[in-house]
Amino acid sequence: MRMSIDKAQLAQRLSREAFYVTQEKGTERPFTGEYNDHWEAGDYHCVCCDARLFTQAHKFNAGCGWPSFFEQTDDSNVVFREDNSHGMVRTEIVCKHCDAHLGHVFDDGPAPTGQRYCVNSVSLSFNNPSFNIFSFNELSKLLAYILFFIINFRIFSVDEVLNGFFI
Repeated sequence: MRMSIDKAQLAQRLSREAFYVTQEKGTERPFTGEYNDHWEAGDYHCVCCDARLFTQAHKFNAGCGWPSFFEQTDDSNVVFREDNSHGMVRTEIVCKHCDAHLGHVFDDGPAPTGQRYCVNSVSLSFNNPSFNIFSFNELSKLLAYILFFIINFRIFSVDEVLNGFFI
C-alpha cells in the first residue's frame, strides 16, 4: 500500500542528509554511514515510513562503504526501478510504501541470491527486537496496573505516588 508523506514534515523530522538521500535520490559518502559496520541482530526499517526492509541475517561486508544485504525481508517492501543517471544503467531500490530512495542493487553479491543491495545508512533506522519487549501501549497499560496495585493495596498513598516519595 502506497502512503503519502508530507515532505515538509519529513524535512523537519529527518536530518538534511537523510532528506537529500531519500527524497532527492542522493548518496551518502562511502564508509561514513552509521550502519556500514553495524552487526547487531535486528531489522532495518525505512527511515521515512518505518516499513521493515532488511534483516541483519542477510547483511554482509561487501567492502563498498555502504551497508550491503543479499536479500530483502519476506515483506517485499523494496521495489526496483531502472536508473539511467550519471551515464550508467543501474537498478535503483526504493521503499514500496513511501517511495524513499534507498540505494541500488547489483548482481555481484554472495549466494544464495547473487545480489548486493547497496543501501545508504541514512535511509534506514535500526530496530533491535530484544530491546522492544513492550510496545508503548503495552508499557502504558503495565504502568497503569502497577500504579493501581500500589495505590489500592496501600503500599504507598496516592500523594506519595504522585509526588514520587515512594522511590
